[in-house]
Amino acid sequence: MEIADNQVYLGGISAERLADEFGAPLFVIEEDVIRRQYRTIFEGIPYRPLTVFYACKANWNIQIMRVLSREGALLDACSPGDVHLAFAAGYRPEQIMYTGYAVSDEELDFVLEHGLALNVDSLSQLIRYARRGGKGRVGVRVNTGVQAGFHLHVTSATPASKFGVHINQLDAVRNSASDYGLKIVGLHTHLGSDILQSEPFLRALDILLIAAERFEDLEYIDLGGGLGVPFAPEDQPFDVAAYGQLLNKRLVEWCTQHGRQLSLYLELGEYLVAESTYLLMRVTDIKPAVTVGNANTPIFVGTDASFNHVFATAIYNAYHTMLVANRATEPGGLHVNICGNLMQAGDILAKERLLPALHDGDLLVMTNCGAYAMCRASRFNARPLPAEVMVKDGHARLVRKRETWKDLLTNQILD
Repeated sequence: MEIADNQVYLGGISAERLADEFGAPLFVIEEDVIRRQYRTIFEGIPYRPLTVFYACKANWNIQIMRVLSREGALLDACSPGDVHLAFAAGYRPEQIMYTGYAVSDEELDFVLEHGLALNVDSLSQLIRYARRGGKGRVGVRVNTGVQAGFHLHVTSATPASKFGVHINQLDAVRNSASDYGLKIVGLHTHLGSDILQSEPFLRALDILLIAAERFEDLEYIDLGGGLGVPFAPEDQPFDVAAYGQLLNKRLVEWCTQHGRQLSLYLELGEYLVAESTYLLMRVTDIKPAVTVGNANTPIFVGTDASFNHVFATAIYNAYHTMLVANRATEPGGLHVNICGNLMQAGDILAKERLLPALHDGDLLVMTNCGAYAMCRASRFNARPLPAEVMVKDGHARLVRKRETWKDLLTNQILD
Protein backbone atom coordinates (compact mmCIF):
# COMPACT_ATOMS: atom_id res chain seq x y z
CA MET A 1 0.00 0.00 0.00
CA GLU A 2 1.14 3.50 -0.82
CA ILE A 3 -0.42 6.83 0.10
CA ALA A 4 0.06 9.75 -2.29
CA ASP A 5 -1.89 12.99 -2.63
CA ASN A 6 -4.19 11.85 0.19
CA GLN A 7 -5.17 8.71 -1.80
CA VAL A 8 -4.64 5.01 -1.02
CA TYR A 9 -2.92 3.10 -3.83
CA LEU A 10 -2.76 -0.69 -4.00
CA GLY A 11 -0.34 -2.23 -6.49
CA GLY A 12 -0.03 1.18 -8.11
CA ILE A 13 -3.80 1.62 -8.58
CA SER A 14 -6.00 3.92 -6.52
CA ALA A 15 -8.42 2.12 -4.23
CA GLU A 16 -11.22 4.30 -5.58
CA ARG A 17 -10.50 3.18 -9.13
CA LEU A 18 -10.46 -0.49 -8.09
CA ALA A 19 -13.81 -0.15 -6.33
CA ASP A 20 -15.30 1.67 -9.30
CA GLU A 21 -14.13 -1.04 -11.71
CA PHE A 22 -14.77 -4.18 -9.66
CA GLY A 23 -17.39 -3.05 -7.15
CA ALA A 24 -17.49 -3.24 -3.37
CA PRO A 25 -17.00 -4.95 -1.06
CA LEU A 26 -13.78 -6.11 -2.68
CA PHE A 27 -10.66 -7.98 -1.60
CA VAL A 28 -7.51 -6.55 -3.22
CA ILE A 29 -4.33 -8.68 -3.12
CA GLU A 30 -0.89 -7.11 -3.64
CA GLU A 31 1.24 -9.78 -5.29
CA ASP A 32 4.54 -8.08 -4.44
CA VAL A 33 3.80 -8.22 -0.71
CA ILE A 34 3.46 -12.02 -0.85
CA ARG A 35 6.80 -12.29 -2.62
CA ARG A 36 8.40 -9.88 -0.15
CA GLN A 37 7.22 -11.87 2.85
CA TYR A 38 8.48 -15.17 1.43
CA ARG A 39 11.89 -13.71 0.63
CA THR A 40 12.15 -12.08 4.05
CA ILE A 41 11.82 -15.51 5.63
CA PHE A 42 13.94 -17.51 3.22
CA GLU A 43 16.76 -14.98 3.08
CA GLY A 44 16.49 -13.93 6.74
CA ILE A 45 16.99 -17.43 8.15
CA PRO A 46 20.52 -18.55 7.19
CA TYR A 47 20.19 -22.18 8.29
CA ARG A 48 20.32 -24.72 5.47
CA PRO A 49 18.72 -27.01 4.42
CA LEU A 50 15.60 -24.84 4.89
CA THR A 51 12.21 -25.57 3.34
CA VAL A 52 9.31 -23.12 3.63
CA PHE A 53 5.81 -24.56 3.23
CA TYR A 54 2.79 -22.36 2.61
CA ALA A 55 0.03 -23.27 5.10
CA CYS A 56 -2.79 -22.74 2.64
CA LYS A 57 -5.52 -22.94 5.28
CA ALA A 58 -4.72 -19.22 5.75
CA ASN A 59 -5.91 -18.41 2.23
CA TRP A 60 -6.55 -21.00 -0.45
CA ASN A 61 -6.90 -18.67 -3.41
CA ILE A 62 -5.22 -20.57 -6.23
CA GLN A 63 -3.42 -17.50 -7.59
CA ILE A 64 -1.82 -16.86 -4.20
CA MET A 65 -0.72 -20.49 -4.09
CA ARG A 66 0.79 -20.12 -7.57
CA VAL A 67 2.74 -16.99 -6.58
CA LEU A 68 4.25 -18.81 -3.62
CA SER A 69 4.97 -21.91 -5.68
CA ARG A 70 6.94 -19.79 -8.14
CA GLU A 71 8.89 -18.33 -5.22
CA GLY A 72 9.86 -21.84 -4.16
CA ALA A 73 7.42 -22.59 -1.34
CA LEU A 74 6.10 -26.12 -0.88
CA LEU A 75 2.61 -26.64 0.50
CA ASP A 76 1.21 -27.57 3.91
CA ALA A 77 -2.24 -29.17 3.62
CA CYS A 78 -4.68 -30.12 6.37
CA SER A 79 -7.57 -31.55 4.32
CA PRO A 80 -8.20 -33.32 1.01
CA GLY A 81 -9.75 -30.05 -0.18
CA ASP A 82 -6.43 -28.28 0.40
CA VAL A 83 -4.73 -30.96 -1.67
CA HIS A 84 -7.15 -30.72 -4.60
CA LEU A 85 -6.71 -26.93 -4.65
CA ALA A 86 -2.94 -27.39 -4.53
CA PHE A 87 -3.13 -29.71 -7.53
CA ALA A 88 -5.18 -27.07 -9.37
CA ALA A 89 -2.47 -24.53 -8.53
CA GLY A 90 0.18 -26.79 -10.05
CA TYR A 91 1.68 -28.45 -6.98
CA ARG A 92 2.82 -32.06 -7.31
CA PRO A 93 2.21 -34.70 -4.62
CA GLU A 94 5.87 -34.73 -3.59
CA GLN A 95 5.64 -30.99 -2.83
CA ILE A 96 2.83 -31.40 -0.27
CA MET A 97 3.00 -32.16 3.45
CA TYR A 98 -0.25 -33.38 5.03
CA THR A 99 -0.82 -32.50 8.70
CA GLY A 100 -4.39 -32.99 9.91
CA TYR A 101 -6.38 -33.57 13.07
CA ALA A 102 -8.90 -36.36 13.74
CA VAL A 103 -7.93 -37.73 10.34
CA SER A 104 -10.44 -40.32 9.15
CA ASP A 105 -9.58 -43.63 7.52
CA GLU A 106 -10.85 -42.19 4.24
CA GLU A 107 -8.41 -39.30 4.54
CA LEU A 108 -5.55 -41.68 5.30
CA ASP A 109 -6.47 -43.64 2.18
CA PHE A 110 -6.40 -40.35 0.25
CA VAL A 111 -2.91 -39.58 1.60
CA LEU A 112 -1.71 -43.05 0.62
CA GLU A 113 -3.35 -42.93 -2.81
CA HIS A 114 -1.58 -39.67 -3.67
CA GLY A 115 1.75 -40.49 -2.03
CA LEU A 116 1.73 -37.45 0.28
CA ALA A 117 4.21 -36.91 3.09
CA LEU A 118 2.44 -37.15 6.43
CA ASN A 119 2.83 -35.74 9.93
CA VAL A 120 0.71 -37.90 12.25
CA ASP A 121 -1.12 -36.18 15.10
CA SER A 122 -1.65 -39.16 17.41
CA LEU A 123 -0.61 -42.71 18.18
CA SER A 124 -3.99 -43.90 16.91
CA GLN A 125 -3.46 -42.15 13.60
CA LEU A 126 -0.01 -43.68 13.20
CA ILE A 127 -1.34 -47.19 13.86
CA ARG A 128 -4.33 -46.76 11.53
CA TYR A 129 -2.03 -45.37 8.83
CA ALA A 130 0.24 -48.41 9.10
CA ARG A 131 -2.69 -50.87 9.10
CA ARG A 132 -4.07 -49.27 5.94
CA GLY A 133 -0.84 -49.86 4.09
CA GLY A 134 1.34 -46.96 5.18
CA LYS A 135 5.02 -47.75 4.82
CA GLY A 136 8.32 -45.96 5.05
CA ARG A 137 8.57 -42.44 6.43
CA VAL A 138 6.33 -40.32 8.67
CA GLY A 139 6.64 -37.23 10.83
CA VAL A 140 5.04 -36.75 14.24
CA ARG A 141 3.31 -33.63 15.50
CA VAL A 142 4.51 -33.01 19.05
CA ASN A 143 2.69 -31.13 21.79
CA THR A 144 5.66 -29.37 23.38
CA GLY A 145 3.69 -27.70 26.17
CA VAL A 146 4.81 -24.23 25.07
CA GLN A 147 2.02 -21.67 25.43
CA ALA A 148 1.92 -18.99 22.74
CA GLY A 149 -0.66 -17.29 20.56
CA PHE A 150 -2.78 -14.16 20.77
CA HIS A 151 -5.99 -15.94 21.83
CA LEU A 152 -6.89 -19.15 23.66
CA HIS A 153 -8.57 -20.53 20.52
CA VAL A 154 -5.30 -20.41 18.57
CA THR A 155 -2.97 -21.66 21.30
CA SER A 156 -2.20 -25.14 20.04
CA ALA A 157 0.78 -26.65 21.90
CA THR A 158 -0.30 -26.69 25.55
CA PRO A 159 -1.48 -29.77 27.48
CA ALA A 160 -5.03 -28.40 27.17
CA SER A 161 -4.77 -28.31 23.36
CA LYS A 162 -6.27 -31.05 21.22
CA PHE A 163 -3.23 -31.14 18.93
CA GLY A 164 -0.22 -33.41 18.82
CA VAL A 165 1.43 -36.23 20.75
CA HIS A 166 2.47 -35.07 24.20
CA ILE A 167 6.20 -35.04 24.68
CA ASN A 168 6.04 -37.81 27.30
CA GLN A 169 4.21 -40.12 24.85
CA LEU A 170 6.93 -40.05 22.20
CA ASP A 171 8.53 -43.30 23.30
CA ALA A 172 5.23 -45.12 22.75
CA VAL A 173 4.94 -43.60 19.28
CA ARG A 174 8.53 -44.54 18.45
CA ASN A 175 8.00 -48.13 19.60
CA SER A 176 4.76 -48.52 17.64
CA ALA A 177 6.39 -47.09 14.54
CA SER A 178 9.16 -49.65 14.86
CA ASP A 179 6.64 -52.46 15.35
CA TYR A 180 4.90 -51.49 12.10
CA GLY A 181 8.08 -50.91 10.11
CA LEU A 182 7.68 -47.13 9.93
CA LYS A 183 10.54 -44.66 10.21
CA ILE A 184 9.92 -41.45 12.12
CA VAL A 185 11.84 -38.93 10.03
CA GLY A 186 10.45 -35.66 11.40
CA LEU A 187 9.35 -33.96 14.61
CA HIS A 188 6.76 -31.24 14.05
CA THR A 189 5.12 -28.67 16.30
CA HIS A 190 2.85 -25.67 15.87
CA LEU A 191 2.47 -23.24 18.77
CA GLY A 192 -0.32 -20.90 17.73
CA SER A 193 -1.01 -17.81 15.65
CA ASP A 194 0.15 -14.20 15.48
CA ILE A 195 3.20 -14.64 17.71
CA LEU A 196 5.48 -11.60 17.55
CA GLN A 197 8.36 -12.80 19.76
CA SER A 198 10.92 -15.48 18.91
CA GLU A 199 11.32 -16.85 22.45
CA PRO A 200 8.41 -19.37 22.33
CA PHE A 201 9.69 -20.84 19.05
CA LEU A 202 13.19 -21.21 20.46
CA ARG A 203 11.85 -22.99 23.56
CA ALA A 204 9.90 -25.38 21.35
CA LEU A 205 13.00 -25.98 19.22
CA ASP A 206 15.05 -26.85 22.30
CA ILE A 207 12.40 -29.36 23.39
CA LEU A 208 12.31 -30.96 19.93
CA LEU A 209 16.11 -31.17 19.74
CA ILE A 210 16.26 -32.98 23.08
CA ALA A 211 13.63 -35.40 21.78
CA ALA A 212 15.49 -35.76 18.48
CA GLU A 213 18.29 -37.64 20.24
CA ARG A 214 15.92 -40.61 20.59
CA PHE A 215 15.12 -40.87 16.85
CA GLU A 216 17.96 -42.31 14.79
CA ASP A 217 16.19 -41.87 11.42
CA LEU A 218 15.30 -38.21 11.96
CA GLU A 219 15.67 -35.96 8.90
CA TYR A 220 13.85 -32.75 9.79
CA ILE A 221 12.62 -30.47 12.56
CA ASP A 222 9.36 -28.72 11.65
CA LEU A 223 8.53 -25.60 13.68
CA GLY A 224 5.20 -25.07 11.92
CA GLY A 225 4.02 -21.49 11.62
CA GLY A 226 2.59 -18.81 13.86
CA LEU A 227 4.92 -15.92 13.08
CA GLY A 228 2.80 -12.82 13.37
CA VAL A 229 2.55 -9.47 11.62
CA PRO A 230 1.60 -6.12 13.17
CA PHE A 231 -2.14 -5.52 13.42
CA ALA A 232 -2.58 -2.97 16.21
CA PRO A 233 -0.61 0.31 16.19
CA GLU A 234 1.51 -0.79 19.16
CA ASP A 235 2.57 -4.09 17.54
CA GLN A 236 6.20 -4.44 16.51
CA PRO A 237 7.19 -6.52 13.45
CA PHE A 238 8.65 -9.95 14.04
CA ASP A 239 12.46 -9.70 13.90
CA VAL A 240 13.17 -12.40 11.33
CA ALA A 241 16.91 -11.69 11.08
CA ALA A 242 17.50 -12.01 14.84
CA TYR A 243 15.29 -15.12 14.97
CA GLY A 244 17.15 -16.64 12.03
CA GLN A 245 20.52 -16.18 13.71
CA LEU A 246 19.34 -17.88 16.91
CA LEU A 247 17.76 -20.75 14.99
CA ASN A 248 20.94 -21.22 13.00
CA LYS A 249 23.13 -21.24 16.12
CA ARG A 250 21.05 -23.85 17.95
CA LEU A 251 20.66 -26.16 14.94
CA VAL A 252 24.31 -25.97 13.84
CA GLU A 253 25.46 -26.72 17.40
CA TRP A 254 23.15 -29.74 17.66
CA CYS A 255 24.12 -31.14 14.27
CA THR A 256 27.83 -30.68 15.00
CA GLN A 257 27.54 -32.27 18.44
CA HIS A 258 25.63 -35.28 17.15
CA GLY A 259 27.30 -35.70 13.79
CA ARG A 260 23.97 -35.57 11.96
CA GLN A 261 22.35 -33.17 9.52
CA LEU A 262 18.78 -32.05 10.10
CA SER A 263 16.65 -30.03 7.72
CA LEU A 264 14.53 -27.17 9.06
CA TYR A 265 10.91 -26.94 7.92
CA LEU A 266 8.63 -23.95 8.46
CA GLU A 267 4.91 -23.95 7.63
CA LEU A 268 3.80 -20.33 7.39
CA GLY A 269 0.36 -18.98 6.59
CA GLU A 270 -0.54 -15.64 8.14
CA TYR A 271 3.01 -14.28 7.89
CA LEU A 272 3.12 -14.83 4.14
CA VAL A 273 -0.28 -13.46 3.18
CA ALA A 274 -1.94 -11.34 5.90
CA GLU A 275 -0.43 -8.01 4.89
CA SER A 276 -0.99 -8.62 1.18
CA THR A 277 -4.74 -8.08 1.14
CA TYR A 278 -7.16 -5.22 1.78
CA LEU A 279 -10.93 -5.17 2.05
CA LEU A 280 -12.59 -2.21 0.34
CA MET A 281 -16.06 -1.25 1.57
CA ARG A 282 -18.50 1.59 0.92
CA VAL A 283 -20.17 3.62 3.66
CA THR A 284 -23.91 3.03 3.29
CA ASP A 285 -25.39 4.51 6.45
CA ILE A 286 -24.43 6.87 9.28
CA LYS A 287 -26.22 7.15 12.61
CA PRO A 288 -25.12 10.15 14.68
CA ALA A 289 -24.55 9.94 18.39
CA VAL A 290 -27.62 10.33 20.58
CA THR A 291 -27.64 11.45 24.21
CA VAL A 292 -29.27 8.86 26.44
CA GLY A 293 -29.31 9.88 30.07
CA ASN A 294 -25.84 11.12 30.94
CA ALA A 295 -24.05 9.39 28.06
CA ASN A 296 -23.88 9.44 24.29
CA THR A 297 -24.36 6.45 22.02
CA PRO A 298 -21.52 5.70 19.58
CA ILE A 299 -21.58 7.05 16.04
CA PHE A 300 -22.49 4.01 13.93
CA VAL A 301 -21.13 3.90 10.38
CA GLY A 302 -22.75 1.18 8.30
CA THR A 303 -20.94 -0.42 5.35
CA ASP A 304 -21.54 -2.98 2.63
CA ALA A 305 -19.00 -5.39 4.21
CA SER A 306 -19.46 -7.50 7.35
CA PHE A 307 -17.94 -10.17 9.55
CA ASN A 308 -18.96 -12.51 6.74
CA HIS A 309 -15.69 -11.30 5.22
CA VAL A 310 -13.46 -10.84 8.30
CA PHE A 311 -14.83 -13.24 10.89
CA ALA A 312 -11.91 -12.61 13.25
CA THR A 313 -13.42 -9.25 14.16
CA ALA A 314 -16.34 -11.13 15.71
CA ILE A 315 -14.63 -14.13 17.33
CA TYR A 316 -11.34 -12.52 18.42
CA ASN A 317 -12.21 -8.81 18.42
CA ALA A 318 -9.31 -8.54 15.98
CA TYR A 319 -7.89 -5.11 15.22
CA HIS A 320 -7.59 -4.01 11.58
CA THR A 321 -6.48 -0.53 10.58
CA MET A 322 -9.14 1.51 8.74
CA LEU A 323 -8.41 4.30 6.25
CA VAL A 324 -10.60 6.57 4.15
CA ALA A 325 -9.46 5.85 0.59
CA ASN A 326 -9.49 9.42 -0.70
CA ARG A 327 -8.64 11.19 2.57
CA ALA A 328 -5.96 8.89 3.88
CA THR A 329 -3.76 11.57 5.47
CA GLU A 330 -6.46 13.79 6.92
CA PRO A 331 -6.48 13.91 10.73
CA GLY A 332 -9.29 12.09 12.46
CA GLY A 333 -12.08 14.17 13.86
CA LEU A 334 -14.62 11.72 15.26
CA HIS A 335 -14.57 8.35 17.00
CA VAL A 336 -16.87 5.95 15.16
CA ASN A 337 -17.92 2.32 15.16
CA ILE A 338 -17.56 0.78 11.69
CA CYS A 339 -20.37 -1.75 11.30
CA GLY A 340 -21.25 -4.52 8.92
CA ASN A 341 -24.61 -4.93 7.22
CA LEU A 342 -25.69 -8.16 8.90
CA MET A 343 -28.69 -8.54 11.18
CA GLN A 344 -26.35 -9.39 14.04
CA ALA A 345 -25.50 -7.08 16.93
CA GLY A 346 -21.91 -8.30 17.03
CA ASP A 347 -21.20 -7.32 13.43
CA ILE A 348 -18.81 -4.52 14.36
CA LEU A 349 -15.67 -4.34 12.19
CA ALA A 350 -13.86 -1.61 14.13
CA LYS A 351 -14.73 0.09 17.42
CA GLU A 352 -14.01 3.67 18.49
CA ARG A 353 -11.82 4.52 15.49
CA LEU A 354 -10.70 8.10 15.03
CA LEU A 355 -11.45 8.96 11.39
CA PRO A 356 -12.22 12.04 9.32
CA ALA A 357 -15.90 12.94 9.09
CA LEU A 358 -17.55 10.29 6.93
CA HIS A 359 -20.32 10.55 4.37
CA ASP A 360 -22.49 8.05 2.51
CA GLY A 361 -20.53 6.63 -0.41
CA ASP A 362 -17.08 7.06 1.14
CA LEU A 363 -14.71 4.17 0.48
CA LEU A 364 -12.97 2.60 3.48
CA VAL A 365 -9.83 0.46 3.28
CA MET A 366 -9.34 -2.29 5.87
CA THR A 367 -5.80 -3.64 6.16
CA ASN A 368 -4.33 -7.10 6.91
CA CYS A 369 -7.16 -9.11 5.39
CA GLY A 370 -5.08 -11.75 3.60
CA ALA A 371 -5.15 -14.49 6.24
CA TYR A 372 -8.21 -16.28 7.61
CA ALA A 373 -10.62 -13.82 6.00
CA MET A 374 -11.90 -14.97 2.60
CA CYS A 375 -11.11 -18.60 3.46
CA ARG A 376 -13.56 -18.35 6.40
CA ALA A 377 -16.08 -16.13 4.63
CA SER A 378 -19.74 -17.07 4.96
CA ARG A 379 -23.02 -16.23 3.25
CA PHE A 380 -24.88 -15.42 6.47
CA ASN A 381 -28.05 -13.39 5.76
CA ALA A 382 -27.91 -14.84 2.24
CA ARG A 383 -25.30 -12.32 1.14
CA PRO A 384 -23.12 -13.53 -1.77
CA LEU A 385 -19.33 -13.39 -1.41
CA PRO A 386 -17.26 -10.51 -2.82
CA ALA A 387 -14.77 -10.61 -5.67
CA GLU A 388 -11.00 -10.79 -5.31
CA VAL A 389 -8.51 -9.01 -7.53
CA MET A 390 -4.71 -9.29 -7.62
CA VAL A 391 -2.71 -6.14 -8.34
CA LYS A 392 0.87 -5.55 -9.43
CA ASP A 393 2.69 -2.66 -11.15
CA GLY A 394 -0.47 -0.77 -12.02
CA HIS A 395 -2.34 -3.78 -13.39
CA ALA A 396 -5.34 -5.54 -11.83
CA ARG A 397 -6.74 -8.96 -12.67
CA LEU A 398 -9.81 -10.67 -11.35
CA VAL A 399 -8.88 -13.86 -9.45
CA ARG A 400 -12.31 -14.70 -8.00
CA LYS A 401 -15.64 -13.63 -9.44
CA ARG A 402 -18.19 -11.81 -7.32
CA GLU A 403 -21.04 -14.13 -6.43
CA THR A 404 -24.65 -13.37 -7.28
CA TRP A 405 -27.86 -14.43 -5.57
CA LYS A 406 -28.06 -17.31 -8.06
CA ASP A 407 -24.94 -18.81 -6.50
CA LEU A 408 -26.89 -19.16 -3.27
CA LEU A 409 -29.01 -21.80 -5.02
CA THR A 410 -26.03 -23.99 -5.90
CA ASN A 411 -26.55 -27.52 -4.53
CA GLN A 412 -30.01 -26.71 -3.20
CA ILE A 413 -32.82 -29.00 -4.32
CA LEU A 414 -35.61 -26.89 -5.79
CA ASP A 415 -38.33 -29.52 -6.32
